[in-house]
Amino acid sequence: MEQVINKKKFISIPELAKKLGISRIAVYKRVKEGKIHAVKIGRNFAIESDQVVSTEERFKQKDYISLPKLARQLGISRISLYKQAKEGQVKAITVGRNFVFNKEYAQGLVKQAQGPELTTDEKLRMKTTIKKAIKHYTQLLEKLEKS
Repeated sequence: MEQVINKKKFISIPELAKKLGISRIAVYKRVKEGKIHAVKIGRNFAIESDQVVSTEERFKQKDYISLPKLARQLGISRISLYKQAKEGQVKAITVGRNFVFNKEYAQGLVKQAQGPELTTDEKLRMKTTIKKAIKHYTQLLEKLEKS
């Protein structure tokens, strides 16, 4: 429930937490870190309604990608990526107990993992090699089937 003080509308931390879909403690941490501007009223904190809208928009922007999602895109296990993040081999941001990655940085990692684009000659060589392998293994399977 919004309260009006000096013609300004305020919202409590539990209400903001509910709006954002996060815990009260997470909101308190963001207030303490200065990421959310709050006014102390007695023992409690209150956030201006104008601030709530900008905080909500900033919080709901999808500028980050989760560790499991990035691991899937890279084709590696979550555990492997977690270890790399924990050891500082990849740049990760902690959100609570979880790691998230900046989307632009993650896209760079995915491009790097994919490697360079193959030339037309390389693609052709690869295609002929695959055809030869299929032909060879088909013959072997036919021999096994007969015996």
